[in-house]
Amino acid sequence: MDSIQDNDKSLETPCAEITPEFYAKCSYFWPEFIDRGAFVTSVLHMCEYKIALECGSFEEAEALVAELNGQNKVCPECGSVSKFKAETEFEILEAIRMTKVINLSSSQR
Repeated sequence: MDSIQDNDKSLETPCAEITPEFYAKCSYFWPEFIDRGAFVTSVLHMCEYKIALECGSFEEAEALVAELNGQNKVCPECGSVSKFKAETEFEILEAIRMTKVINLSSSQR
């Protein structure tokens, strides 16, 4: 019984200690149209370029990204200008997942 209680204590991790990593992520999306013979479908592509930011809060990350966009920084991957957005790694993963869902649903017609 003591071992069960010890294991429960090891699983208790306060969420306040978890700090997310912040990124300046290019937010450019573009469609690709695919001719499938009887119909045309599209696939949505997302630019995957991101820059790690050294900051402790989302407000600081937004300020750093505003500076990047103010300098008209060009994305080296897709060539878009001033399309950077402050995001955490969780938001980036969610956008990747949603893009895959959109692409999967459009190809199932």
